[in-house]
Amino acid sequence: MQARKTMGFSRDGRHGLVIAGGALHQVGLGAAEPARVLLPAGVAEVCAVGREIWAVHGDPPTLARFDLAGAPLGTLPLVGGTGPLRGVALGPLGAVWHGPPPSLITVGADGALASEVLPGDPDWAAPVTVNRWVFARGSRLALRDVTTERWSVTVRGTGRVVDGAVLLDGRSVALVLGAPGDGAPAHLAVHGLHDGAAQARLAVQGVDLVRFAPARGLALLRSGPRTLVLLDLRFGRVLREHTEPRDILDAAIDHDGQHFLVRFGDGAADVVVGSIRELLAERTATVAGEHAQVVANEDEAPIAPAASPAPEPPPPLPVVDEPAPSAPFHRGGAALGEVRLLRRRRSPASALPVDEAAALLGRHRDVVAALLGLAIARAWTTVGLASSTSALPFKTEVAGLLAAGRSLAAAEVAEAEARLAQAEAARRAARRPPPGRARRSTCSPRSSGCRRWRARS
Repeated sequence: MQARKTMGFSRDGRHGLVIAGGALHQVGLGAAEPARVLLPAGVAEVCAVGREIWAVHGDPPTLARFDLAGAPLGTLPLVGGTGPLRGVALGPLGAVWHGPPPSLITVGADGALASEVLPGDPDWAAPVTVNRWVFARGSRLALRDVTTERWSVTVRGTGRVVDGAVLLDGRSVALVLGAPGDGAPAHLAVHGLHDGAAQARLAVQGVDLVRFAPARGLALLRSGPRTLVLLDLRFGRVLREHTEPRDILDAAIDHDGQHFLVRFGDGAADVVVGSIRELLAERTATVAGEHAQVVANEDEAPIAPAASPAPEPPPPLPVVDEPAPSAPFHRGGAALGEVRLLRRRRSPASALPVDEAAALLGRHRDVVAALLGLAIARAWTTVGLASSTSALPFKTEVAGLLAAGRSLAAAEVAEAEARLAQAEAARRAARRPPPGRARRSTCSPRSSGCRRWRARS
């Protein structure tokens, strides 16, 4: 059956979470941060929920919350036996506890924890948010919220869903289908959460552990006692096979698919951390078909991904005794054009001093204010904008929208136009450069005989 999860990461990937000897250890991946013990004994499950760490410990089980600094945030007694704890993918803090029965754990506005049994008696469930979750019962997969079942599909493959994860910010869900009998992983299936459509299905052989990196759509598999297989669930492609010299007891991969943990025993030196980037850079062949097989549909046989062929060595460079004479670069090309068109252009005018630029910006601001005043005055004179002076609500406004051809604010329009003309004149005066400085011509740049720049005499 699927191996029990004894390790994990915080959501930001900066802390490793390890259950060893019944105690929960938080290990900082940075060298400057020391390890700490969050719970001394009886820990059964641990997972990252947002920027917090949630763990289930004791008998009867109790949920404990911690922040990333190790400070306790609260506890909640749980109903049922032992089971996986899975945090929400999006939104407010929450998790699903597979007791059984599976129950949804949420955090109230006052910070208090609350638990509610999920409807439908599912075999497995994963929360997308605290108000929406995907669940499986038998061969049926469904997405539902508090009151409504949004869709329901049949999952192809043998066995029932024993594990899974919500991938890619809630766009899809990955499922681990256990084989009848021992429940060992037999298939991996990916379904879209929009309508439940099947996106990929893979048959796995000899795999007894599956861990997910939801943000990148990756899965880390243990095949045999010493082999790790990195799988891209989006394309059903094996990325890398990695073999350790010792038996692997457990493995974990962080949320963003950047680091992974490998466990060889219960000692402090028996847990090591690795980089996914370095793992992909290893010079090893991809895994052969005995570990993973891509299944196109029910009627076709599994297609084993072929190993990458070894690259051929590059051909030797030719030996050249003497360099060949090179032809002039311009031979055989188009003519460059008339020489007078290639003369050096004049240097652009220098920037205005700070005080002159500030004054010019102020004049532009006055022009904008004058334009706004003119628009309001014209709206007044056409009664497009009216004030409410009647006892009936919005009577004057409605009359203003329906009236046409009336001029009620001619004096205001004339005053606004005068202010605009005065502001334009002030702006032109501010833009006029001192004698000897180049200025821009006032003629249209589209005129055929207009020069962009001319010297002031």
